[in-house]
Amino acid sequence: MSVDKLPTAVQRVVEAIPEGRENAVTREALVRALLMPDRQIRKCIQIARGAGVLIVNSGYGYYITDDLDAIERQYRQDTRRALSVLSRRKAMRKLLRDAGRL
Repeated sequence: MSVDKLPTAVQRVVEAIPEGRENAVTREALVRALLMPDRQIRKCIQIARGAGVLIVNSGYGYYITDDLDAIERQYRQDTRRALSVLSRRKAMRKLLRDAGRL
């Protein structure tokens, strides 16, 4: 999906995120620059990523890149986060299964 087909708020966030790690911008800076709530910024980044915009988050902030090393780091970070969420669901799943709810 091209950026111009994304919702306006998402387009604004993508346009405010620079290219290259050396230009990374914090979410707090995006909030100030775009006058949008932090939660909305995070949601817009999620939507943009889902549409294929390669936004990575280093310890310095967000930036757009085509650098494979940076993309791999983000991929691995996202995978660890997803596995962590799935792991903490185990106890809930067991309880719900035992109660006949799953």
